[in-house]
Amino acid sequence: MWEEAAKFSLFGIDLYAWGTCCALGAFLALDFLWIVGSRRGLKPGTAELAGFLSLVLGILCSRPVFCLLDRGLGQTVPFFAWFRITGGGWSVMGALVGVILASLLTARVTGQKAASVLDITVLAFLLFLFMERIGENWIPDFDISRQLNDSTMFLSSTFLAVTGEYGDIAFLRTYLLQAA
Repeated sequence: MWEEAAKFSLFGIDLYAWGTCCALGAFLALDFLWIVGSRRGLKPGTAELAGFLSLVLGILCSRPVFCLLDRGLGQTVPFFAWFRITGGGWSVMGALVGVILASLLTARVTGQKAASVLDITVLAFLLFLFMERIGENWIPDFDISRQLNDSTMFLSSTFLAVTGEYGDIAFLRTYLLQAA
């Protein structure tokens, strides 16, 4: 998959398009946390702590949850391989669990209501998720649906569809729907 992934060069450095979208999404989410956290009257440092813990716990929870939920991978890959960053996928649900844990931990450490911290971190996570899903456009044959049928064929001429190898079969770009 590394060889197939879309790359571009920026200042002489090769970057993966999907990874760049994820990094941009993380930056937007952290920026959102900082701006909204200060406007909502959270204690100083709350947004920064929530953002840092969300990144760390989101990554730490995402991979093991993927391995647990993916029947094929979870049953065939040894436990120590669950923590490799390559050779499989990541779970959005696991990342969300990490963000929720980070919010609860931040609220406890800073002595604030958990709901106040959850409000901003979950909204920030949606910014990250939007950018991550848009980045899936550059992963070959990823998140493409089954073939459109008679009842959904009207979507074949929209930006939500992509044609197959032979040009006569249309598939839905599910990553765009997930981003929306």
